[in-house]
Amino acid sequence: MGKYPSGKVQDLTGQMFGKLTVTGPAGNIGGALAWHCRCECGNEKDVRGYELTSGHTRSCGCLVRDAGRAKRLDLTGRTFGKLTVLEPAENIGKDTAWRCRCDCGNEVAVATRNLTGGTTRSCGCLRGRYPKTRLDLTGQTYGRLTVLERAEDIGGVPAWRCRCECGNETVVRQRDLRSGHTGSCGCGKGKERLDLTGQKFGKLTVLGPAKDVDGKTAWSCRCECGNEVTVKTSGLRSGRTRSCGCLARE
Repeated sequence: MGKYPSGKVQDLTGQMFGKLTVTGPAGNIGGALAWHCRCECGNEKDVRGYELTSGHTRSCGCLVRDAGRAKRLDLTGRTFGKLTVLEPAENIGKDTAWRCRCDCGNEVAVATRNLTGGTTRSCGCLRGRYPKTRLDLTGQTYGRLTVLERAEDIGGVPAWRCRCECGNETVVRQRDLRSGHTGSCGCGKGKERLDLTGQKFGKLTVLGPAKDVDGKTAWSCRCECGNEVTVKTSGLRSGRTRSCGCLARE
């Protein structure tokens, strides 16, 4: 272990510095003796000894985050039109955002300025742009995109926050997802053909590509009942075809 100018090693194990408790040595960071610490919030962090003893570092970083949140406008519990603010949401672009529940039951993420400025006063149902009861796409996969959660509407059209296979996140309009118009964050554009192999749609599991049907891309699928059937991409991704036909018979 490194030594202090006096030549003696100061053992900080067990000592507390702010919200950090030292659990043991952690080698050197930039040539300085470091210590492994556990924060009161549960996170762990390696900190250089002089940063602890000088008071420069007193948490894993949560103190700074908490201070930032305390200074930020808190809209939790407030009502704007038909929207009641539930909690902070992930930023929309550079704007802070809030998860809100509409009187009709839908939840939506709305930018702070749209709430406080009166631009957004409902999930969209006030404008009658779409039915109150809407599809829940959470967890569904469209090409390289996996739907994470509802996002603020785009031009009055339902939208969803998605994670791409490359790791990027993007907000996509519902109709662009379901139509197959958007299948990635843009990283795979023009690079590869959509591959649904192994994906599941209702009772159907895609086995692999099949011969095109009416000039449209199609897939060979196995139904949970054991039958195999060929289905067009649009039928699978739109949800129109979810079995070999046994669901309708049932």
